[in-house]
Amino acid sequence: MNMISMLSQTPWWVYIIFVLLVIRGVQSLHAQTAPLIRLLVVPLIFIAWSLYSIRIRHGLSANSLGIWFLFACMGALFGLVFLYQRITVDKKHMLVHVPGSVFPLILFMIFFVIKYSIGLLHATAPQTYQNYSLWIVDLGTSGFISGIFTGRFIHILRKYMGS
Repeated sequence: MNMISMLSQTPWWVYIIFVLLVIRGVQSLHAQTAPLIRLLVVPLIFIAWSLYSIRIRHGLSANSLGIWFLFACMGALFGLVFLYQRITVDKKHMLVHVPGSVFPLILFMIFFVIKYSIGLLHATAPQTYQNYSLWIVDLGTSGFISGIFTGRFIHILRKYMGS
């Protein structure tokens, strides 16, 4: 399949997701101050997208959910311990200040490229999708990146509740 054919057969909503991820990633390059609840949106979107793709590609089996959950826990721990340490909270005004970072943009693009590639492979060569390693990459990527953003939110919530 050539590049033009591949792009022309991509569902329209995939382009919308890509544009939204780029916009949100570029916004994250600059410091932002936002209400706590707004920062819950990104983890919820990634968790929902992950679970949707698991249901479509793997079924919501104990194995697929277990693998996803294991990687989500690792991602949450990574996000909680190693990332986002410079976030500050203003309880008086109920706001959270997040410094600018290229990290969310990079994560968004990695997630998109991997999910797009796996979706393309699933659509064009379903027999190769039976490879267990590909399942681990799909579930692991979804879980780990969802976990990172969840860990970030937990970190923010802990700071918010503790300060």
